[in-house]
Amino acid sequence: NNLIEFLHALQYSRDHDVPLGIMSGSWAMRVLLKMWMAIQENNEEQWIDRFERAFCVKILKDEEELESLGYENVIRMETRDLFVYKTQTSLNDYLGVQGDNL
Repeated sequence: NNLIEFLHALQYSRDHDVPLGIMSGSWAMRVLLKMWMAIQENNEEQWIDRFERAFCVKILKDEEELESLGYENVIRMETRDLFVYKTQTSLNDYLGVQGDNL
């Protein structure tokens, strides 16, 4: 279910034209590390950079980093809300975007 929630978070970000931030140590990071790429100790920064570019997200170290970026209206969503999120885009567009994500 967490993978679905992550994919819905990506879709929500796209639908509402808002950046998606992922907090280091969060459930989302744990899912991403298991599903996509393992971080090797000597290249964590490279992995983060590649991941951010590939998924158009920002991985945040902590709340202080989030505050330093200057976002005024941070949207925080519960996993259950992400799980049931339904996009208004066409099915073809949705499937294309999610296919690219996977």
